[in-house]
Amino acid sequence: WAELDQFIKQWGDGGKKVIPRIALYTSGGANPTSYQATPQWVFDAGADFITLIDSDTGKKLVWPVPWDLVFLRKYENFVRVFGRRYDGHPAIESVEIGLGLFATTRLALRNPQDAAEKFIAKGFDPDTKQPWMDTIRKVMQFHREAFETTPLRMTITHFTNCAAVSRALCKSVESDNDDDSAPRVGILAKEAAAKGIVIHYHNLMGTDRFLARPWLKLYEEIHAQYPHAKTSFGTDNPTNNAARYGIIRDIVRYAFGGNISGKGIYPQSHISYLSLYADDIARSTP
Repeated sequence: WAELDQFIKQWGDGGKKVIPRIALYTSGGANPTSYQATPQWVFDAGADFITLIDSDTGKKLVWPVPWDLVFLRKYENFVRVFGRRYDGHPAIESVEIGLGLFATTRLALRNPQDAAEKFIAKGFDPDTKQPWMDTIRKVMQFHREAFETTPLRMTITHFTNCAAVSRALCKSVESDNDDDSAPRVGILAKEAAAKGIVIHYHNLMGTDRFLARPWLKLYEEIHAQYPHAKTSFGTDNPTNNAARYGIIRDIVRYAFGGNISGKGIYPQSHISYLSLYADDIARSTP
């Protein structure tokens, strides 16, 4: 735990709090964990996995099959020890629940192109979204049991891209080619809110495309059903792609609702937090 302890102390000494995140698998980047975030000894113990080629770097990726029983047992053991050590730590704001790709509810993106296909071969049903739905529930539950004091946060997004469902669906949706999992994501988000888990969406944009997505409406439903629930929005590095993500000023307005110049008045989303990259904060000042 030395590396995490040092990180927490560094920011704690500066009067800041941190949000540790457990990543089970990811891609891209220079860090070796970008290619295999789950330790090799977990796979040596019998946990199932898939291998892929990173579309950007050409390097081999090793991803666990999240619903594999050996993997889940090892993961739960880790989270319980993690909780015994850090639950209630004064310098930890919350712990982000590690789920799928990039520690979100995303099982696979459209790149690598065969990621969803390989998960389907391992048992994922693109129609029922099982066993991914129940896996998320299990992971939520043992995090909730391990962290009785420290708040938890879960990042939500679509499960896969449309190609994992059908070509017809891909023809009927725009841009990001997200799948048809939004209603089921909403079910899981409400179940998490009922457990006191903060719901976070990390692809906030200052564009009309974001307004066409289901997350503002979902947040309103969560707060109507659970008045004490906490929700947050965050950006996905718009400083690198302003054309895609929009103007920071509009991103903030889309997060909190209100009158957006030339676009009308949008409902309050009742969010509790807004997270921006450091570069974004500089751009949005004052």
